[in-house]
Amino acid sequence: MREEAQKMSSVLPTMWLGAQNGCVYVHSSVAQWRKCLHSIKLKDSVLGIVHVKGRVLVSLADGTLAIFHRGVDGQWDLTNYHLLDLGRPHHSVRCMTVVHDKVWCGYRNKIYVVQPKAMKIEKSFDAHPRKESQVRQLAGEGDGIWVSIRLDSTLRLFHSHTHQHLQDVDIEPYVSKMLGTGKLGFSFVRITALTVSCNRLWVGTGNGVIISIPLTDSKGK
Repeated sequence: MREEAQKMSSVLPTMWLGAQNGCVYVHSSVAQWRKCLHSIKLKDSVLGIVHVKGRVLVSLADGTLAIFHRGVDGQWDLTNYHLLDLGRPHHSVRCMTVVHDKVWCGYRNKIYVVQPKAMKIEKSFDAHPRKESQVRQLAGEGDGIWVSIRLDSTLRLFHSHTHQHLQDVDIEPYVSKMLGTGKLGFSFVRITALTVSCNRLWVGTGNGVIISIPLTDSKGK
């Protein structure tokens, strides 16, 4: 009985789910997955969830991050969480990714580097010079972090430590080559998905084309 109770505790591995109505649900990932262990309703829609170094960061549509930690009993404490405001005017925090022991957040045209343990913004920098631009996807491995911008076919590469802008890659020529300029017509090439796997950058587009770009041995630089 004690072993079963422990299995239903959030001390063990868990799965976090976020909903459009702002609810966060924590389920066990080892037993009785249907049963919710913890839940809380936050003040706006949940757009992303990441885990790093004993912290769970939840990005919201109102421009804030909710940061959760475990209690003294080892279970996740959903009542005593910290809210971090990324600044005004408020926009949705569209994407997050873990970069070493920090979290990069895409917010408007900027990247905010958050230190989860200290629960504070360490640095922010422009991902795109146009203020009306919006960061949509983040993906990386090692020292290179790739950033996509809304309604832009160009990927931008940044150094994970120095935050220096290293390179631009326009994927529009690759999509045109696959579909043909006639089929592409006046439709705009939009980047809709981005991930790094097996030392390759995988790019999904609104045209239905998936592009796989090999990364160098210098971990994405």
